[in-house]
Amino acid sequence: LLPRSLGAKRPAVSPIQAQRTDETPEAKEIQMKPLERAKVSAIGLLSETEGGFGDHMWAGTPLSLVLKLLPQLPVEVTSPVMQSLRRRLLISMAVPPEDRPGSGGASILDPDGSELVAARIERLAAAGDLDSVNQLLKFKPLTIENQAYAQVRVRSELLNGNLHEVCRMTRNHLGGRQGDGVGVMWQKIMAFCLVLDGQDAQVELYRQILYENEVEDEAFFNLLSGLSNGEIEPLERLARTEPLHLAMLRTARRVIPDGALEAASPSVLRSIATSPNASLSLRLEAAELAEAIGALKTEVLRRIYASVPISAEQGADAIALADRQ
Repeated sequence: LLPRSLGAKRPAVSPIQAQRTDETPEAKEIQMKPLERAKVSAIGLLSETEGGFGDHMWAGTPLSLVLKLLPQLPVEVTSPVMQSLRRRLLISMAVPPEDRPGSGGASILDPDGSELVAARIERLAAAGDLDSVNQLLKFKPLTIENQAYAQVRVRSELLNGNLHEVCRMTRNHLGGRQGDGVGVMWQKIMAFCLVLDGQDAQVELYRQILYENEVEDEAFFNLLSGLSNGEIEPLERLARTEPLHLAMLRTARRVIPDGALEAASPSVLRSIATSPNASLSLRLEAAELAEAIGALKTEVLRRIYASVPISAEQGADAIALADRQ
């Protein structure tokens, strides 16, 4: 899924500018034709002059292929070059790929461009690039009606600790629905929001729905019960740490367990690295892992290293070791 602009000559004229050709005097008449509706998928944070891949990076690539391959873009890579290429691909401003109906009367895949931009944001979030995610989420044409976009946005707000916005979005997304047709993630977040509101009867209803759907998440249910009855026990383990777990632990004022990094996503690693309710050793380990895959800036890792207390004796040993080497 490599932009054509890496191996092809850059176009001399931007597609956003008016096209000009060598016209004869007879052909230089004013012509009028309807403008196509601008698609939201053209948005980005990098123009070609700022390091983006250029307006024509998708030229000749069908949208169906892009939507198929984009979710497979690897996010846990340690090569800085690959990290840079991935980020530039996902945040470059460009004319969207061709979205032509196929044979047999197939419909257009992405009429307004929202599917492609949501897929780009999802990959940025998966890579832990929350700065770019939050900037792209500010574009008003995006709406919570798109499932991928909605999930990325609510997870981002959970990691940011903006629970008021999380609960508002969740209620709007559910629209009164509770059971069939509602994703497990939304049901769990709704149960958490109801605990925050003190609606114990509704919390129990959602708990039963999740049990009936055979949802297995011991940490979530323990935290939910503790927040509901006020008897919160320290959490010993997390099978797979999710943004919701971190939000619930912050609310409960409980420490993130030491095993929380196992199978954690880049965005979760980044969040733990800067969490005040994580031990310094856990923060340091999370920061090292997140920095290696490009989810955390090196300067942040440096500040965490600097916060590690070192005794005078340890400092002298380190200096002596450095002298010997």
